[in-house]
Amino acid sequence: MRVLLANKFFYPKGGAEQVFFAQDRLLRELGHETIHLSVRDPDNEPSPWSEYFVSPVSYEGGVSRERFRAATRLFHSSEVARAVRRLVERSRPDLAVLHNVYHQLGPALAAELSRAGVPTILFLHDYKIVCPAYRLLRDGTPCEQCAAGNFWQAARHGCGGSPGRGVALAMEAYWQRLTGGYDRVDRFCAPSGFLVGKVAEMGFPRTVELLPNFVSPAASPADPADGRSIGYAGRLSHEKGVDVFLRAAADLPGIPFRIAGTGPAAESLAQQAARDGAGNVTFLGRLTREDLFQEYRGWRAAVVPSVWYENCPLSVLEPLSLGIPVIGSDLGGIPELLEEGGVTVPPGEAASLATAIADLWEQPGEARELGVRGRGFVERKHSARAFTVAFAALVDSLGVEGQS
Repeated sequence: MRVLLANKFFYPKGGAEQVFFAQDRLLRELGHETIHLSVRDPDNEPSPWSEYFVSPVSYEGGVSRERFRAATRLFHSSEVARAVRRLVERSRPDLAVLHNVYHQLGPALAAELSRAGVPTILFLHDYKIVCPAYRLLRDGTPCEQCAAGNFWQAARHGCGGSPGRGVALAMEAYWQRLTGGYDRVDRFCAPSGFLVGKVAEMGFPRTVELLPNFVSPAASPADPADGRSIGYAGRLSHEKGVDVFLRAAADLPGIPFRIAGTGPAAESLAQQAARDGAGNVTFLGRLTREDLFQEYRGWRAAVVPSVWYENCPLSVLEPLSLGIPVIGSDLGGIPELLEEGGVTVPPGEAASLATAIADLWEQPGEARELGVRGRGFVERKHSARAFTVAFAALVDSLGVEGQS
């Protein structure tokens, strides 16, 4: 089977890209041919299909010709349409799987694939189909005001960072509905039951099927009872709740805390740690995947303190796959991942988080037991094998041949 995989970033920018590249590797391991479509960028990973990648557009800065070109791509792009036609003509894909394609690749992508008769799956990583600004988050708290197609709320609140951007995002969302942009997608799938339910609750008219993210458990598990620190791994941004993690660390000066990752809030978080006297916190910066997994092995527990509706975060699945328990926010898709291998706490409550951390720190046997159960959970429900079975059923429902 020839599968066209599309994502606007072709380098490991975030969780969506990690999932994208993992699916690419797995499909090739299963004997399928993968074809890539993305945006040109000097940080891109190599691809034999890079000649078909489209030029980037910037949504930053003031009024300019470049900003106008970027705005028009929200609605249509002749360059994207031509690239898709050329790529389809050369590669003849049996199936297209779209990931994070909004804005940079835009609606022209699905439109051209539909015209070419290529069955298309859109894999959801966020709430873009019901929230113009992706995250159902405003002013640091969950927001669902665009439910039932009330996208004008994005313009009203200046979502996206400015009034002008809020207007553009609202117009884009209405354009997708009015032109039937999502009607050109054959199947929608999401990695968490929470996301499936939330988009339906907010009025998305199509069925969204569950297709969980997967990780490959390490051959040898870690023993969290031997862990000598508590860790966070992920993007350093407000919605991830790292400031809550730091406040909990300040309340537990006898426990070492480690933070792996970079992001727009890195500087302010370092300042917060210094201001609070949190000398027990070490910022590690960006780690390679290999170094990150080695880092996990030294943790008593991983913490995922998000204050937004996470879906199926790898920051939960990866430590669980090693047998490291997770303390996560009782929000979004996190609780459904921690039924067996973790503890949930109210989002944004540093005192509750500190209590949960202290409890596991003082009970290494409990940490070990949670880790064992969490690793088993991942092996059953979030392994490459589980994904392969679910993906095959989804493809079979589209009538695509050549899976094996």
